[in-house]
Amino acid sequence: DVLFIPGPVEVRREILDAQGGWMIGHRSKAFADLYARLQPKLKEAFFVGDGYRVYIYTSSGSGIWESASRCCVRDDQPVLHLVNGAFSERWAGVSRENGKQVDVLEVPWGQAVKPEQLADALKQKHYDAVAVVYNETSTGVMNPLPQYAEIMRGYPDTLFLVDAVSCWLGAELD
Repeated sequence: DVLFIPGPVEVRREILDAQGGWMIGHRSKAFADLYARLQPKLKEAFFVGDGYRVYIYTSSGSGIWESASRCCVRDDQPVLHLVNGAFSERWAGVSRENGKQVDVLEVPWGQAVKPEQLADALKQKHYDAVAVVYNETSTGVMNPLPQYAEIMRGYPDTLFLVDAVSCWLGAELD
């Protein structure tokens, strides 16, 4: 058997040593200074300009899904989940568990949702948000995010929620 996971990874000695130091409070000046120092590099990595802030989560990806579902989708509006594997299916479940109206555009695992399928779904119904896992690691499928984004530009009132956990900095994400 072979287990493919994103680790273990080598951690430099100075980082390991820093982890042995005292924690800083998240409301302290030391934290505010650290967070401010991180912003320029995070903005560069995420291709965002000065008018934006990058927020850091200390949860797993599932925690971010819950936050996105709770905070970015109104209770009285539906969310469309593009499902083509275990992680995209789980995110749709998280939205349901948080009381959201969930519609699913599902294709067989191992395939990508075609951009025209997304376009057709958006013509049929208004969605508060569309949620997609960019790289569905359970099947190895990289969804055609740039084509989805082009379609989403035609729906400025619909948020586009993208899980890019397994491909950030390894795939184009602009």
